[in-house]
Amino acid sequence: MFQKVSPPEPPLYAEKDAAAPTEEPRYEAPPKKRSGFRSFLKGCLVTVMAAMMIFSTATSAFLLKERLDEKAHISAAPTVTQNADGDEVTATKTSSGSLSVSEINTKVSPSVVLITGTGFTGGGQGSGVIISDNGYIVTNAHVVSGFSDLTVTLNDADKTEYPASVVGSDALTDLAVIKIDAKGLPAAELGTSSTLQVGQDVVVIGNPLGSEFTGSVTTGIISALDRQVQMSQDEVYTYIQTDAAINAGNSGGPLVNMEGQVIGINAAKIDTSVAEGMGFAIPVDDVVPIVNDLIDYGYVKSRPYIGISGESLSEQFTERYDLPQGVHVTSVSANSPAADADLRVDDIITAINGTAVTSIGQLNLVKNKLSVGDTVELTVYRYSDKETITVTLELAEMPQNLQ
Repeated sequence: MFQKVSPPEPPLYAEKDAAAPTEEPRYEAPPKKRSGFRSFLKGCLVTVMAAMMIFSTATSAFLLKERLDEKAHISAAPTVTQNADGDEVTATKTSSGSLSVSEINTKVSPSVVLITGTGFTGGGQGSGVIISDNGYIVTNAHVVSGFSDLTVTLNDADKTEYPASVVGSDALTDLAVIKIDAKGLPAAELGTSSTLQVGQDVVVIGNPLGSEFTGSVTTGIISALDRQVQMSQDEVYTYIQTDAAINAGNSGGPLVNMEGQVIGINAAKIDTSVAEGMGFAIPVDDVVPIVNDLIDYGYVKSRPYIGISGESLSEQFTERYDLPQGVHVTSVSANSPAADADLRVDDIITAINGTAVTSIGQLNLVKNKLSVGDTVELTVYRYSDKETITVTLELAEMPQNLQ
């Protein structure tokens, strides 16, 4: 099974059997790497999300804007220069071609930080990536979740430490932005994930197992693109798959191309005795809009919302009671698109816009590619009438308190 990997601590997502999960899968802090060596969560899939906070930020040549209010913003940009005093900070797109692994390490490792968290339940460590010279850092949400105090250690000669604060954290994408009070930091160069090809060489830089092996470099290739990974019935991710070694403590760190540009944020791996070299990273082009919203608003704005809570029905259950597989609606929020469209408790959603769904995670995967205001058609089995109907609704913006 899939699990989140981090410096050992509670898993990001909790699979729910009888309890009704919210419309969006809910995250719980995944295990984070504790001081000392610790055995990682074992199962078919271990999500290297926690401790892997390796420095990284990725997108197709993205511009980092440092505003007068000390906010940074990432947007498409062909080139960049780093200017701590100006209004804009951008990631420069190099045209020099491929670098050696040693050159990539020299270029990127100063932008990769060690993140240490402490709290009531203990501590953990992971990786992060500096994205602006004034202290904004991208990492995984599960790396910082559940900690009352965060410390960032730079990869400089003095291993300089700074207290850090959370700017915004999004459990649904497992991304977070933290901030330290520093200037003139080496921001990572962002690349794009839209032009990646299977077989392309990549490099991972981060802190596997935490501070014991900080600044480790591993290499590999892109094994697959758009790999859909189902962590549980409630969560499905679309990842870049790589055979570069990713371990607990690498969570939040960068997957880097051979030009030294961040193309993904490392997040998961398969940990099993029958498979090796299967790691996963969040594509940088998916990271950028989330990071921008977290910096600007502290949460993800304009996330589409249906307004239900539900649970996945197992194949055994549906066969026993002669029901279709799908998402069983357990509650409908008042004044939501679902309520306005007369979606009801005990309805079973079997498809969205013609795409079959058998779990909350699959429903969210399709829905989250749409926009607020889009019209969607849900294929619904109405248990009360024992018939299949079509329910049409318009997606609304998810309230901040539900994220």
